[in-house]
Amino acid sequence: MENAKELFIRAFLEAERLDNAGLPGEDGVQWTFSDRFETSMDRLIRKNNRVSFSTRRTVTKSLLAAIVAVVVLFAGLMSVSATRKPILEFVKKIFPQYNEISLSENSAVPAAAPGTEYTLAELPDGYALAVYKETAHSFFSVWKNSAGEEIAFSQNPLDTSFTVDNEHKYRELEINGFPAYFTEDEAGAFLRWTDGRYWFAVNVPASAKGYIGQGTAPRLAAKERALADLPDGFVLETYEKDDLGVFSVWKNSAGEEIAFSRSPLDTSFTVDNEHRYRELTINGYEAYQNVYDRNAILLWTDGAHWYNLSVPARYQDAMFDLAESITGEKLHVQA
Repeated sequence: MENAKELFIRAFLEAERLDNAGLPGEDGVQWTFSDRFETSMDRLIRKNNRVSFSTRRTVTKSLLAAIVAVVVLFAGLMSVSATRKPILEFVKKIFPQYNEISLSENSAVPAAAPGTEYTLAELPDGYALAVYKETAHSFFSVWKNSAGEEIAFSQNPLDTSFTVDNEHKYRELEINGFPAYFTEDEAGAFLRWTDGRYWFAVNVPASAKGYIGQGTAPRLAAKERALADLPDGFVLETYEKDDLGVFSVWKNSAGEEIAFSRSPLDTSFTVDNEHRYRELTINGYEAYQNVYDRNAILLWTDGAHWYNLSVPARYQDAMFDLAESITGEKLHVQA
């Protein structure tokens, strides 16, 4: 049976040879390419420092097959790259007293929403904001209670490297489908986790360990940024929010401040009428403006809240633009 199969194969190959005997050899075949094909091949080959094609050049079938294979491979790689989903890989280096965590160079980091800042949505009773620091890419806050205990929270870019104490009660967890790190001792507890866009960390005292449980991430809230467009160089220094309103202060390196507050409509207030004082109408409601030597103040309402904006005197002409950035609506001002 095996001999019959081999005989059949040899007979088939011989028949194919005889059938092709009248065809020109590989080196004698002239291949004519379209202009589009020649242009594509010329670019591809010149990119790899090879000789370029010329019109109606003689090419063997084996070389043509190799070129086509390269083109197919190149196109395949392009399609893989174009459809590739973001991949996050973290590298952990283990040392005697700590672990170092960093983002792998092979990771494809998803784009984070520009300027998105998060804060702790809920805090244990009795804690008030004591420290707030902001850089171009990171945020850090500390809340204190009357006993001097502190809760600290930070937000950093995903490519930030950090260390985690592994000497005490150390656990590696999974939160949001990503690695998280939890440690605790007699003094308190610490948790670091990510949402795939930022790293977050919270540190609590022993009396507030239940706030993060055995590695449960606290609920976060996107922080309300009162002003959408600030003059260059101003950085948020103070942010306070409660059930009644919002108060924020931005400061630049020269010590100048921009302050904003939002209060309920039933809030009482006083207006200085001794200096450069104007009564205005904004969107049909009463408004008040004072201009001093060092700063200018605008007080107005949208019918639901009172807004108060204070800017350095040199920005008084931009006050109404800043006010519009707060409400998100065009302000129609009448003197």
